[in-house]
Amino acid sequence: MSRSCKPVYSKVNGNWGSWGQWKAYGACSGTCGEGRRLLIRERTCNRPTPKCGGRRCLGPSIQIKYKSCVNNKKCKEDGVWGTWQTWGDFTTCSKTCGTGTKARHRVRYCDNPSPANGGANCQGNKRERDKSMWDGKWSAWGQWGHFRHCSETCGHGVRYRYRYRECNNPEPENGGKKCPGSLKDEEFKRCFLQKCPKMRMKLPSKTSNIKPNENSIKNATSPVITGDSVSQRNQTSE
Repeated sequence: MSRSCKPVYSKVNGNWGSWGQWKAYGACSGTCGEGRRLLIRERTCNRPTPKCGGRRCLGPSIQIKYKSCVNNKKCKEDGVWGTWQTWGDFTTCSKTCGTGTKARHRVRYCDNPSPANGGANCQGNKRERDKSMWDGKWSAWGQWGHFRHCSETCGHGVRYRYRYRECNNPEPENGGKKCPGSLKDEEFKRCFLQKCPKMRMKLPSKTSNIKPNENSIKNATSPVITGDSVSQRNQTSE
């Protein structure tokens, strides 16, 4: 004896299978040098496949990543200037006599990076002259010269000697201020060669027929000028 029946179905949820191998897609990016290349891998929802209304696999079925790559052709690389070097020392004076000029320079190099594979050189000057304004500064004092002759041939006088300096360390440039002060320095000491001779005025003779005038009277009654009084007058004028 038999009877009819219907099969019983159960729900099956899906589950991911293993990831496949990474595969490259397309060529290396760019036309030269280093670039990137796209890699893709996939997986399938088949362990098991969802059935009878079971849940589908959750998450992405594809993964991507990029890998660095290098083209056979090297890229051109233009040069870029490095930083300026420190200023050099001032040059010697441009003239051997009279007023000249001094200058200083600094340089930079086209190495940040250097041009490569046919790239362009750096544009502009490699060498720069200091064009900034600067004030003049004195050089060191020179040696003292010899003392000159005494200023008087008799009585008390003075003897001078001098030393000099120049406004060239550096010279004022591009509107800079001149050195303040004097380029000459002096030093003196007192001197005495000999006493001055006494000077007396000759009075008219008693037998002279010339009538003395007012000036002659004054000269006759004026005091005698000695070497000491001359010295005192010279010191007062100093």
